[in-house]
Order: sequence, then structure tokens, then C-alpha cells
Amino acid sequence: MNATDKVAQEIEAAFPREVVKVPLYAGGVNFQVTPHYGLCLERPEKPSDWLKATCKKGYIPHTKQDVKDLCTAVAAGFDLPAEDINIDAHFIKGKGHAVAITPTKKYRRTIAGSDTIFPTLYVRAYYGGAFRAMVGMKRDVCSNLMMLRNVQQTTVSLRHCGNYRDNFDVTVEQFRELIAISENIVEAAKRLNQVKVEMKQFLQEVFPAQLSDRAEKRQGRKIDAILTRLHKERLDLGSNVEGKEATLWEMINAVQGYCQHDKHRRSENRSYAGRAFAALNDIDVEAAYEYAFQLAS
Repeated sequence: MNATDKVAQEIEAAFPREVVKVPLYAGGVNFQVTPHYGLCLERPEKPSDWLKATCKKGYIPHTKQDVKDLCTAVAAGFDLPAEDINIDAHFIKGKGHAVAITPTKKYRRTIAGSDTIFPTLYVRAYYGGAFRAMVGMKRDVCSNLMMLRNVQQTTVSLRHCGNYRDNFDVTVEQFRELIAISENIVEAAKRLNQVKVEMKQFLQEVFPAQLSDRAEKRQGRKIDAILTRLHKERLDLGSNVEGKEATLWEMINAVQGYCQHDKHRRSENRSYAGRAFAALNDIDVEAAYEYAFQLAS
């Protein structure tokens, strides 16, 4: 089995149902037909099987095959055998498909000492939006799935509209080329690793004081949990756990790790893939990245 076959198989297993377009009716005795359509998973069983987006009659929802085509093209960019490719796929509640594709060994890069990362290509196919591929990273020590949005030229988008297949082949080639610029992510990570900050002060800037005592205590517990994770990661890497300072790289990883592995999530996002994708769009992660890059500039 080659890498593209493996990606296609795992996507098929992760997304057993297609998304279908259905007409919407107005309530009341006569159930009047409306010009609006809704999107839902085939054979809907619960409210979460319905997507948030509504659409018009001419809207063409993308299919699993479209997701396979995009993801297999991305995987081909790594030029690796199937056993050296990892795939995490998850259907984001009410939105659409998300797939992370990560290589092993050959593409590993060292940030500092034994702290290593792999480039990761993240394909997002949401309904009512754009297909998007982003290059990010996965960190060995904590399995964080990260996207440094502040790094330029790491995203390719294809607008999802009635004729989106017209530009599909061009976008596939652009998606495949993303791996070539993954070194931009490595350089950004190394730059963050060169700047040290006081741990607690950094977190207090990211998570400012709250108005109520209850909220302030909850904020304090969050900060303590992030610091605990940071110290554990240092132990796992065999580095010095003493002192009150850490690099910006350590700080954003501690926040990302807390949001991905420790933060309370609803039941549909408790799987590894679900938690990883939820953390990518977490407001706490966004705030930590913005502040870190501000200090590193």
C-alpha cells in the first residue's frame, strides 16, 4: 500500500457518511416549502448531525471524494511510503471535515536539544466556506498539533462555490507545494526559542485579571495547570526545570498543550483528533501566539 492509498482508506473509515442537501420547510399546519436548503449527514440521528450552514438550491456540497482528492495530493507531496505517514481525521460538529497528515522520521526537525517537531499538513473542508490547507507542526514531546498562523505563506485556499471543481486541479498542485515551505515554520519556532520571558508574567498578560473572585480563581487554576505542564515537558526532555524563565517556544507549547490535552471539552471533541482540531481554533491559543510573536518581533 502506498501513502495515497492509506490516506484514502483512513478518510473513508473516519467519515462513513456523506453530507447531503435537503429542502427546509416552514413550521405550522401546512409545512410550507421555503427557498432554503439545509445540510446534514446521511441518515441523521441527532441534532449534531445537522450543519450550521444553510444554502441555496444551486449550492453543490463537496463530497468525501473531494476530501480524499485533496488529502491524497497533500500526502503525495511528502514522497514517503505508507508506514511513514500518520493521518488524524475528524468531522467537526456542525462544520465539516478536518484532516491532519504528518510524516515520520525523514522530516523530523530539531528546535533545541531533544525537542523535535514534524511538519504537519492540515486540510480543512468546511461547508459554506473554503477548502483550506495549512502547514503546521506536530511536536514529539507533547503531541501538540500546532499552526503558526503568524508565519506567512503557510495557507492555500479554494473558495467553495458552485464551480469550485473548475480550479480544483490548480489548487491540488498548490496544496502539494506547501511541504516545500515547511522550513518557514521551523525557522519561526527556532526564533521563538531564542527569546526568554518570565513564565507567570507571560501567562498573566495572555490571561488578564478577571472581574469576579470566582473567575479569578478559575483563571489561577488554568495558569497553574499550564505551568505544571511546562515543567513536566522539561522533565520529559531532560532539561533544567528550575528557574522562573522559559522561552516563548516553551510558553506557547504549554498553552497549546493545556488547551489540547487538559481543557474540558464537550463529548464530541474528546477523541485525540477532536481535541487537537478544537485546540487549533482555541481563543487561549490564539492569544498566546499573538503575544509571543509580538515579543519575538
